[in-house]
Amino acid sequence: MVGEIAHNARAPVLAIARSTFLSVLRNPVVLAVLAGLVIYQSGLEVPPVARRFLEMTGMAGPPVALFCLGASLVAFDARRDWPSALLCTALKLLLMPALVWLMGRLLGLPPLSLSVAVLAAGMPTGANAFFLARRYAAGAERSGATVLLSTILSVATLAVLLAVL
Repeated sequence: MVGEIAHNARAPVLAIARSTFLSVLRNPVVLAVLAGLVIYQSGLEVPPVARRFLEMTGMAGPPVALFCLGASLVAFDARRDWPSALLCTALKLLLMPALVWLMGRLLGLPPLSLSVAVLAAGMPTGANAFFLARRYAAGAERSGATVLLSTILSVATLAVLLAVL
C-alpha cells in the first residue's frame, strides 16, 4: 500500500486503493494461493499428473527467482551502497533474531517453536524486497546490495544460530 501511495502520490485516494487492490490481485503468489484455496475448499481432487506438474513447477520457483535477482544485480555497483546495506544486514541478521528470541521467551514459546521462529527471523533479506524496490523505483541499489550482503553473511550467522539453538 505504501509503495502504491508513493508511486501514485497525486492520485485520489480511491484510485490508489483500486490500484493497490488490482496490483495485489495480479501478484502471482496471491493468485496461486487463491487458486489453491478455491481448489481445496471445493473438494476437487487434483489429478496425479497435474499435482506432480504443480509440485515440480513450485520447486523451480525459488531458484528461478534467485537467478532473476542475480541477473538484475549485474547492472549496479554494490560498493556504493555498502554502508547502508551493512547496517540493514546487521539489523536483519543480528537484531531481528535477538528480538524474536526475546519476545518468544517473554511469551513462553516452547523450545522447538522458539528455535523455528528465531531461525526464520535470521534468514537473509528476501529477493522480494529488491523486486518491490525496483517496481517502485525506490532504493533498488540499496535493497539489492542488502539482499546480496545478507545472503552471503547469513551462511555464518545461520550456522551460529543453528549451533546455539
